[in-house]
Amino acid sequence: MVTKNIFLDDLVNIQHGHATSENESFNNICIIYHPKRKFYSFRGFQIRTMLAAIHFNKNKEAEQAGNRGLIYEFRCYSKAMGDYRTKTRKGPRADEWKLTLVVESMQRASNFVPDHAAGDHDLDEVDVIDAQLAEILVFDSDDEEIDD
Repeated sequence: MVTKNIFLDDLVNIQHGHATSENESFNNICIIYHPKRKFYSFRGFQIRTMLAAIHFNKNKEAEQAGNRGLIYEFRCYSKAMGDYRTKTRKGPRADEWKLTLVVESMQRASNFVPDHAAGDHDLDEVDVIDAQLAEILVFDSDDEEIDD
């Protein structure tokens, strides 16, 4: 895999000074999941990076499938290029995977709740977490600016 031409071509794009718009787009999504001003444990950082990668890949899959089309194009001045360039504004992000991930995780977690004589306490904690996640998982794209 390391010697394949596609991999070697992509390797040039991740070198310092050669960042592409794809790298920048992924980095912007990473900042959503692990902001620079917060500290996370190593495992927490790994998991948040995995979520960012899933988010980025789902957006790309939606674009390739035609589910996230172009809304409009606009011109803007690029200081780096010293000229005007055309940018695109895309449709809403693909967020369905988040709900699926949480629902499946909650189903798995409820399967691992130990049986105790006072097991209702453990189930109450799972219900509280479930209610909090239900509040978080309201995907209302009308209020948000549409990102890459």
